[in-house]
Amino acid sequence: MGLFCWYQVSNIIFHFNLMEYFCVYMKRNIFGLIVLSVVMLFVCSCGLNSTDKHATASDTLQYVQQDKMLSYANCVPDSSSTCTYIHFSYPAFTGVTSPLQDSVNEMLTQIFTDGEKNIYNADSLQHKFIQEYVAFIAEQKDYTTPWYINKNVNVLLQNKRWITFSYSQSSFTGGAHGMEEQHYMLLDRNTGKRLKLFDFFDSTAIYKLTALADPLFRSEKLIAPSQTYEDAGYWFKDEHFYLNNNFYIHKDGITFCYNPYEVSSYANGSTVITIPAAKIGKLVRKEWMQ
Repeated sequence: MGLFCWYQVSNIIFHFNLMEYFCVYMKRNIFGLIVLSVVMLFVCSCGLNSTDKHATASDTLQYVQQDKMLSYANCVPDSSSTCTYIHFSYPAFTGVTSPLQDSVNEMLTQIFTDGEKNIYNADSLQHKFIQEYVAFIAEQKDYTTPWYINKNVNVLLQNKRWITFSYSQSSFTGGAHGMEEQHYMLLDRNTGKRLKLFDFFDSTAIYKLTALADPLFRSEKLIAPSQTYEDAGYWFKDEHFYLNNNFYIHKDGITFCYNPYEVSSYANGSTVITIPAAKIGKLVRKEWMQ
């Protein structure tokens, strides 16, 4: 199985304080051995972090993080400044071939362009943003609040089967408040396909995952089991909690993120929940455990 896989499994067992329990339990019940083996296989195939010192070179695609920034009047943004600026950060891969490279390019194009405004490259989008700010303050003579946009795409995790990208955006362009979003994209390294929840779990498994996630969501948002989502201010149709496709898989489990306005108002903020790895190993499709 390899040293790194054992390292990951040991971390998970330690995290849940189950090492001693499993040792006793497996002696008495062969089913315990089967369950643990499934969890081991899932974690070792799914939880490889490219920044971990135990990761092998064959799992890591090479890239350089690129930064582009444009500011109003060449100001320098910092935590206390009144600088209007727009900043992009994204990975530029080397030695990556199609179809994966095509998928990466398509993903970055969607993030750093604006088809509705007929803007099809990052530089043009940045210049358009500054132009809009200049036009706005020309009309609103007393307006002094800075605008900003931060868009950051990072390689979060890599393994032999897929790459996980993290995309975060924060912005303020006037109005009552700014906006923050967090997204995850998983791309198959062989086909370039964006992987969704159904690619990893069949419908029965997703039903079971949903049942696991529902109380986690309620606990995170302090919603009592007896309280309806509607009364708590959440927009789950017919009170049916659902899992979205904004997720990523890692050594500790599977994490889902719900952004503001997705299932509730801005005031309720974003919601992040994680289903532990020990509970999902039996549910993953068999082809991902090879």
